[in-house]
Amino acid sequence: MTDQSSTLDIEYRTQSTLEIGTATLKIKVKRRGLATESVSAEIEAPLIDNALPAPAIIAVNNRARKVFSVLFHNPMQDFSPGEIPWSEFLYALSSVGFAVEKQQGSAWLFTPSIPGNRPIIFHEPHPSNKIPIHQAQRHGRRLQRVYDWTNETFVTAKSPRLS
Repeated sequence: MTDQSSTLDIEYRTQSTLEIGTATLKIKVKRRGLATESVSAEIEAPLIDNALPAPAIIAVNNRARKVFSVLFHNPMQDFSPGEIPWSEFLYALSSVGFAVEKQQGSAWLFTPSIPGNRPIIFHEPHPSNKIPIHQAQRHGRRLQRVYDWTNETFVTAKSPRLS
Protein backbone atom coordinates (compact mmCIF):
# COMPACT_ATOMS: atom_id res chain seq x y z
CA MET A 1 0.00 0.00 0.00
CA THR A 2 2.84 2.38 0.68
CA ASP A 3 4.19 1.98 -2.82
CA GLN A 4 0.86 2.90 -4.37
CA SER A 5 0.30 5.93 -2.11
CA SER A 6 3.82 7.25 -2.69
CA THR A 7 3.38 6.80 -6.45
CA LEU A 8 0.11 8.73 -6.36
CA ASP A 9 1.72 11.42 -4.27
CA ILE A 10 4.56 11.82 -6.80
CA GLU A 11 2.07 11.94 -9.67
CA TYR A 12 0.09 14.65 -7.88
CA ARG A 13 3.20 16.78 -7.24
CA THR A 14 4.38 16.29 -10.82
CA GLN A 15 0.99 17.34 -12.16
CA SER A 16 0.99 20.51 -10.04
CA THR A 17 4.51 21.32 -11.26
CA LEU A 18 3.48 20.93 -14.89
CA GLU A 19 0.54 23.29 -14.39
CA ILE A 20 2.77 26.25 -13.53
CA GLY A 21 2.22 27.73 -16.98
CA THR A 22 -1.44 28.30 -16.14
CA ALA A 23 -0.68 30.17 -12.91
CA THR A 24 -1.49 33.87 -12.73
CA LEU A 25 1.31 36.41 -12.38
CA LYS A 26 1.10 38.57 -9.27
CA ILE A 27 2.59 42.05 -9.28
CA LYS A 28 3.22 43.73 -5.97
CA VAL A 29 2.04 47.32 -6.08
CA LYS A 30 4.00 49.73 -3.92
CA ARG A 31 1.87 52.19 -2.04
CA ARG A 32 4.34 54.86 -0.94
CA GLY A 33 5.98 57.65 -2.89
CA LEU A 34 6.42 57.68 -6.64
CA ALA A 35 7.30 54.00 -6.85
CA THR A 36 3.79 53.05 -8.02
CA GLU A 37 4.15 55.27 -11.07
CA SER A 38 7.58 53.88 -11.94
CA VAL A 39 6.41 50.26 -11.53
CA SER A 40 3.43 50.77 -13.81
CA ALA A 41 5.64 52.59 -16.31
CA GLU A 42 8.04 49.64 -16.39
CA ILE A 43 5.22 47.20 -17.04
CA GLU A 44 3.62 49.21 -19.82
CA ALA A 45 6.81 50.49 -21.48
CA PRO A 46 7.38 49.01 -24.93
CA LEU A 47 10.70 47.45 -25.77
CA ILE A 48 13.05 49.99 -27.35
CA ASP A 49 15.66 49.09 -29.93
CA ASN A 50 19.08 49.51 -28.30
CA ALA A 51 20.88 50.78 -31.39
CA LEU A 52 23.95 52.71 -30.30
CA PRO A 53 24.55 56.07 -31.93
CA ALA A 54 27.84 56.69 -33.68
CA PRO A 55 30.48 57.89 -31.22
CA ALA A 56 31.21 61.60 -31.32
CA ILE A 57 34.55 62.91 -32.57
CA ILE A 58 36.22 65.41 -30.24
CA ALA A 59 38.78 67.84 -31.63
CA VAL A 60 41.63 68.62 -29.21
CA ASN A 61 44.99 70.34 -29.50
CA ASN A 62 48.33 68.49 -29.63
CA ARG A 63 48.94 68.85 -25.90
CA ALA A 64 45.67 67.14 -24.95
CA ARG A 65 46.01 64.61 -27.81
CA LYS A 66 49.26 63.32 -26.31
CA VAL A 67 47.50 62.62 -23.01
CA PHE A 68 44.58 60.82 -24.67
CA SER A 69 46.93 58.75 -26.83
CA VAL A 70 48.54 57.45 -23.63
CA LEU A 71 45.19 56.90 -21.85
CA PHE A 72 43.84 54.93 -24.82
CA HIS A 73 47.14 53.43 -25.95
CA ASN A 74 47.05 51.02 -28.85
CA PRO A 75 49.93 48.50 -28.67
CA MET A 76 50.14 48.54 -32.48
CA GLN A 77 51.33 52.17 -32.44
CA ASP A 78 55.01 52.98 -32.86
CA PHE A 79 55.60 54.85 -29.61
CA SER A 80 55.71 53.41 -26.12
CA PRO A 81 53.70 55.40 -23.61
CA GLY A 82 55.17 56.82 -20.44
CA GLU A 83 53.97 58.56 -17.32
CA ILE A 84 51.51 61.44 -17.53
CA PRO A 85 52.03 64.53 -15.36
CA TRP A 86 48.91 65.20 -13.27
CA SER A 87 48.73 68.79 -14.54
CA GLU A 88 48.59 67.50 -18.14
CA PHE A 89 45.79 65.07 -17.22
CA LEU A 90 43.82 67.95 -15.67
CA TYR A 91 44.45 70.09 -18.76
CA ALA A 92 43.33 67.34 -21.17
CA LEU A 93 40.04 66.66 -19.39
CA SER A 94 39.28 70.35 -18.94
CA SER A 95 39.97 70.93 -22.65
CA VAL A 96 37.17 68.52 -23.61
CA GLY A 97 34.65 70.31 -21.41
CA PHE A 98 34.99 68.91 -17.91
CA ALA A 99 34.67 71.14 -14.87
CA VAL A 100 37.53 70.14 -12.56
CA GLU A 101 37.01 70.42 -8.81
CA LYS A 102 39.32 69.27 -6.02
CA GLN A 103 37.54 67.27 -3.35
CA GLN A 104 38.86 66.06 -0.01
CA GLY A 105 42.25 64.36 0.12
CA SER A 106 43.52 63.29 -3.29
CA ALA A 107 40.10 63.02 -4.96
CA TRP A 108 39.22 65.23 -7.92
CA LEU A 109 35.69 65.48 -9.36
CA PHE A 110 35.35 65.82 -13.15
CA THR A 111 31.88 67.00 -14.16
CA PRO A 112 31.09 66.90 -17.92
CA SER A 113 29.47 69.92 -19.54
CA ILE A 114 27.13 67.67 -21.55
CA PRO A 115 23.84 67.19 -19.66
CA GLY A 116 22.96 63.60 -18.90
CA ASN A 117 26.53 62.39 -18.49
CA ARG A 118 27.54 61.50 -14.98
CA PRO A 119 30.61 62.91 -13.25
CA ILE A 120 33.67 60.80 -12.56
CA ILE A 121 36.27 60.91 -9.79
CA PHE A 122 40.00 60.30 -10.20
CA HIS A 123 42.62 60.38 -7.47
CA GLU A 124 45.73 62.48 -7.75
CA PRO A 125 48.87 60.33 -7.67
CA HIS A 126 51.21 60.63 -4.71
CA PRO A 127 53.99 60.94 -3.61
CA SER A 128 54.91 61.72 -7.23
CA ASN A 129 52.81 64.06 -9.35
CA LYS A 130 52.94 61.72 -12.37
CA ILE A 131 50.40 59.04 -13.25
CA PRO A 132 52.15 55.70 -13.89
CA ILE A 133 51.35 54.04 -17.22
CA HIS A 134 49.34 51.16 -15.71
CA GLN A 135 47.20 53.65 -13.75
CA ALA A 136 46.77 55.86 -16.84
CA GLN A 137 45.51 52.93 -18.87
CA ARG A 138 43.11 52.07 -16.04
CA HIS A 139 41.83 55.67 -16.17
CA GLY A 140 41.39 55.22 -19.93
CA ARG A 141 39.33 52.05 -19.44
CA ARG A 142 37.10 53.85 -16.95
CA LEU A 143 36.60 56.74 -19.38
CA GLN A 144 35.75 54.20 -22.08
CA ARG A 145 33.15 52.48 -19.89
CA VAL A 146 31.52 55.70 -18.71
CA TYR A 147 31.69 57.91 -21.83
CA ASP A 148 32.33 55.34 -24.59
CA TRP A 149 35.60 57.03 -25.57
CA THR A 150 38.37 55.35 -27.55
CA ASN A 151 41.59 56.54 -29.13
CA GLU A 152 39.65 57.23 -32.35
CA THR A 153 37.31 59.61 -30.48
CA PHE A 154 40.02 62.28 -30.33
CA VAL A 155 41.48 64.04 -33.36
CA THR A 156 43.99 66.86 -33.50
CA ALA A 157 42.27 70.16 -34.23
CA LYS A 158 43.69 72.38 -36.91
CA SER A 159 44.36 75.66 -35.15
CA PRO A 160 44.40 78.86 -37.19
CA ARG A 161 47.85 80.40 -37.46
CA LEU A 162 48.41 83.67 -35.72
CA SER A 163 49.42 86.49 -38.06
